[in-house]
Amino acid sequence: MFKKIKPYFLIWLLFPATFFILFSLHLLKENPLFGPDFYTSVKAPKGSTVSILCGKRVLVTIDNTNPGFNKIEYPEKIEHLDSITIQVKGLTEKDTISFLAISLFQYNSVYTLPESQFQFITSDSASKNAENAHLLSFIPSGNAHTVTIHLTNADKWNNPDITWLEIMIFILLFSLLIIALILLNPSKQYLKIATYISTIALCFFWVIGKDTGGLLTIKNGAPLDSVVFYHNLVPEFIPSLLNFNKGPEVNFRTQADMYTFRYYRVSFAKTNVQPIQDFDIRYSYGIINNGWRLSDILPSQIIANNLDYNYKTGAWHTTGGDSYFSFVTTKFLATINILVFLRKILFLFIPALGFLLLLLLQPMFSTVSSDKLFFISIFFVIISNAICYWFFNSDKLVLDAEKRLAYNRPYMSNAPNFTEYVKKMGLYIQDQLPGRNSLIVANNFLQYFTLGEIPGNSSVYFGKDGWMFYIGGNVREMYENKHPLTLDELKKMKDVLVARRDWLKARNIHYYITFPRMSHFIYNEKVGDGLIRFNKPTKLDQLLTYLKQNTNLDIIDLETPMLEAKKKYKQSLYYPNDSHWTLFGAYFGYKAIIDYIRRDFPNMPAPIPFDQIAWGEKDDHDADLSQLLCLNHIIIRHEYLPGNPRVNAMTQIPAPNYPEYLPESMQDMIFYINKDTTLPRLIMNRDSYTNYLIPYFATHFSRMGFLWTPIFYPSIIEKEKPTIVISEMLERFIYDLLDQPTSKLDSVRASAPRGEIE
Repeated sequence: MFKKIKPYFLIWLLFPATFFILFSLHLLKENPLFGPDFYTSVKAPKGSTVSILCGKRVLVTIDNTNPGFNKIEYPEKIEHLDSITIQVKGLTEKDTISFLAISLFQYNSVYTLPESQFQFITSDSASKNAENAHLLSFIPSGNAHTVTIHLTNADKWNNPDITWLEIMIFILLFSLLIIALILLNPSKQYLKIATYISTIALCFFWVIGKDTGGLLTIKNGAPLDSVVFYHNLVPEFIPSLLNFNKGPEVNFRTQADMYTFRYYRVSFAKTNVQPIQDFDIRYSYGIINNGWRLSDILPSQIIANNLDYNYKTGAWHTTGGDSYFSFVTTKFLATINILVFLRKILFLFIPALGFLLLLLLQPMFSTVSSDKLFFISIFFVIISNAICYWFFNSDKLVLDAEKRLAYNRPYMSNAPNFTEYVKKMGLYIQDQLPGRNSLIVANNFLQYFTLGEIPGNSSVYFGKDGWMFYIGGNVREMYENKHPLTLDELKKMKDVLVARRDWLKARNIHYYITFPRMSHFIYNEKVGDGLIRFNKPTKLDQLLTYLKQNTNLDIIDLETPMLEAKKKYKQSLYYPNDSHWTLFGAYFGYKAIIDYIRRDFPNMPAPIPFDQIAWGEKDDHDADLSQLLCLNHIIIRHEYLPGNPRVNAMTQIPAPNYPEYLPESMQDMIFYINKDTTLPRLIMNRDSYTNYLIPYFATHFSRMGFLWTPIFYPSIIEKEKPTIVISEMLERFIYDLLDQPTSKLDSVRASAPRGEIE
């Protein structure tokens, strides 16, 4: 057999060598090491305290005032898990202390106490509760009022490492290919062509295969008021990473890419007690998928907060507050890692199978010239990518790179006629085409770096000196102003704002309105000749003039301070490749807002003095206009970071459960509190521009609620009882005022989602 191995077989090594080069390039881009984070969920009697200790040093303590299981964590360095103890104080002899999963996240990996957890735990003040073998439960020994749990043998805890699987698959695949070479014994010339073709296919499918479509779905036996999905690189979750879904429903789904984010949290309604029954969660990359049924998972492998478990029935229910499951233990991650790995190495398997097919078809192509065979094969490689990957991607709900919803799969029964069905099917196939993002990136990259722009782009206009301007939706018309606002439109907008003001004034609430300007007008000299202003003044200028002539509304001018700051400082107030103002520019908007409000509230702290802010700088890949071009990792965004103790000096709290809230941007409400309870309370209708104001607002209000919607919610205002209500509305959204009621403000109507960049 070995005599059949010919020296020219070594050329085949080009194929695995290319794979390892690409795989190494991917590893170089892996995220930096994160951690540590020690976390568990504890159920203890009301009034007790739960602490995590390292030796005799207390790391973190919580007062247990909520029923059910509550998460406790310590997100700082831990030298060794064997030095960790969990201590519960304030117990009686009849109390039971229960734990869900005990886990440590360190160096991008999770270690979870195994299901046979009692052998890794010791305690000299408690004994195992034998009633439920599925829960890690203890009862105090004798009359002890304190229970201390010691963790041991951390090196034997579960870890979702699948390196062994990766190595075995690679060895098996390459062994099969070598055996095929020996058995099929291709000619030297044919092997060279097959290897070249397979190597090119490997590179092509590596690029295309990174455009993944993953879907996370949840099903519950009973309707839930709401479900919110969070994801992150690490098992810590922040609101900016959430996907929002409203109920009451039994089925929820969200787009998820575990290539990047493997840690998920599912949050439920925040106040109502609800049963979590027949609860299933499934993650899928097309036919590569796996599901978890909550009733089949031991509680010792789950992290939860404000949820309770009945070990007799195996049922869970919410207990109010911030109720959620976190899928951040090895039970879930081991399976997730396998799913991600299988999806990731498709770019290797598909060319390898193509290589085998070429060897098998050698007799058929023996009379075809080498150059024809080469080009025919490359053609089939390119056109086959959709077929090869279609079954390994789930339908995308949102095209992140293009910032829009994807077209759903049409059904003939819902189409008015066959022509309309074919049209919708074409749009659906275009959006779901595997590799769409990668191909768009390649095309845009070539155009941008050869022409300096992307001609004909309907969303991004290229101005002077590298500046980009958003022109999607109604923005081009807002700038060019071919059709100025009519008198009827101006009157309707005025009536809406006055009705709001009067309704609030009757409740002794101050109402302020502010309209940030688009970058097109602040940096008009960068726009160039491609956009023409047909009518002056602008639509916003029309509205402001009309409001000043016909009302005494409190309107805060942001344009004047921005233009003054532009003359004075060299830093950009707006991003050249993003549709928003920078944190540096937002400071001057913030100062104008607070200075104006302090006329009515003189005891409110003055704005942070500019000369007391230490400005840092960084680059990131978050520019929304670069994202629309799919070039955000190439065209970076430069940010200025404000450094001052008063910036971000507030505490975020769970948002109240207001079922009537219909977020325009699919973003949940965000609430913060300040230590100084004497300050005014704020409710703010906002768009994405407020994201850059929030850090500065920290020390000016005792409680802040930010609602990402143009809709006025009297019911929420009556529940929150704010001192101040602010409507912040970028000028291109002033048309939203035409959709709002001018009377009977309690009957709130939601406008249709904009479906465009925020």
